[in-house]
Amino acid sequence: MNESIGWEEEKKKIIIQRDRTRAQFMCVLQWLELLENNTNLLSYFKEHNCCQVAIYGAAEIGNALLKEFERDNQIQVMYFLDKYAEKQREKWGVPVYLPEEFAALPDVDMVVVTAITSFESIWNNLMQIRPEIPVVSLKTIIEVRKDEVWYEQR
Repeated sequence: MNESIGWEEEKKKIIIQRDRTRAQFMCVLQWLELLENNTNLLSYFKEHNCCQVAIYGAAEIGNALLKEFERDNQIQVMYFLDKYAEKQREKWGVPVYLPEEFAALPDVDMVVVTAITSFESIWNNLMQIRPEIPVVSLKTIIEVRKDEVWYEQR
């Protein structure tokens, strides 16, 4: 009986990971479609007067966003926020902090959340710490840009 319970818990974890990976893949796929149309995400940040941002999620999608900002040189990534920051305090030349440290960190114009499947809980957590700083999902930014590109092409 205990083996059955253990397997069921493991199965739930696998399903959650599969769904997370699928959501991330679809998000990146939409981002690639924008790039194929010779556009990017930067106009979203410019329209929202963002010069300095923080990225929540110091994994590969966070790195891809960092690289997009670095190509433009108009938006500076001040730091990453990541729940695993204790394992690595710097990635790609950018400091990494725990979300709990957010209150003491320099102001940014926006926090972009790359951990899209956990956005709601991350948003709630960061809003309790610094409600004056907008927290936006990368998925939302991509969807807004896709809509803008669609209208521009009409």
